[in-house]
Amino acid sequence: MSTKSEKQESSKVDVSQFTAMSIAEARSTIWPFKGIRKPIGILLESGEITIRDLAWASENAYDLHVKQAAKTILISRLFPEKFTEPLKPAKAITGGGYTAFQRRRAIEFNSLAWGVFWGISLIVVMVYILVQFEKTYSIYVDQYKLVIDNVAGITFFIVIPFVMVWFANHYADVSEQYAIGEEAENQAVDSLRSLLNEPWTIIHNLEFPQRKWGDIDIVLVGIGGIWAIEVKGYTNQIRNIGDSWHFKNKFGWWKLSKHPAKQARRNAMRLKNYLDLEGINVGWVEAVVLWAGDENKLIVEKPETPVWKISELPTMQEFWKKQKLSNEQINQIIKILQNAIDARNKDRKK
Repeated sequence: MSTKSEKQESSKVDVSQFTAMSIAEARSTIWPFKGIRKPIGILLESGEITIRDLAWASENAYDLHVKQAAKTILISRLFPEKFTEPLKPAKAITGGGYTAFQRRRAIEFNSLAWGVFWGISLIVVMVYILVQFEKTYSIYVDQYKLVIDNVAGITFFIVIPFVMVWFANHYADVSEQYAIGEEAENQAVDSLRSLLNEPWTIIHNLEFPQRKWGDIDIVLVGIGGIWAIEVKGYTNQIRNIGDSWHFKNKFGWWKLSKHPAKQARRNAMRLKNYLDLEGINVGWVEAVVLWAGDENKLIVEKPETPVWKISELPTMQEFWKKQKLSNEQINQIIKILQNAIDARNKDRKK
């Protein structure tokens, strides 16, 4: 004989039957107001938006997709007894923060270069003042023989400052690129986490122990398999045709110095090899490039390595549901990768 609670549970329905949008799709929708631009599900969890904000968006949002997402979540929250409980979002694990580390280091080099430049400039000013003092008060001094009269002086006072300015500008650009990359990675993690449910797990910035094989932007592990994801979000126009990657500037198209697809494939092979060494023979790790920048700046034609876009992720629902790994396998893989992160963090403290 079924209990009252069991009858209530069996009578619940999926909210998508009323709103034509699943909870996962609604959670992954980007909140466009006040320049926040993060998935609604992540903002609700962090408390950055509330039910009241959803109610406002469900009535006032110009974007019909945002309005529909707000209504979907709002209805499921206001009437939990009527609708099935949404599954818990995918778990996110943060590794070593390699991108953030590189950005901080670029900022430090930029500051150092400017420090050297202004230090030398100050010395030049002080020497000039001293020379003027001698010319004014000593008629017996024929001519001051300064270091600047020889090659060493020219190098010190002219060449080095110009070199320091170049280094400062270079590392300013590097810092900006890493900042863009860090923002793109965070956006990718938020989008994946708001879309997927447990037992899916997202590992952000996986670094292998001793950094033997570098780092991977995102490792995605779940029932559908394992992915090594290379996240990109350039500000330039980018073109991927087959296995060729180019960027565009005012002089035309130029080959990218770092090949995103090759990075993804190399990371996939390294991850598979690492799991093999740890006794987990998964057979394969998928390689993918995830574009998290302005999608109008990306041109893709017959890519040799899959290229995903943030906006396309909600349309891949059936793709995520393909059963390839058991919960036991997922737990084993996550444990090994968590141990790798812990080992790397331990190495960093030495």
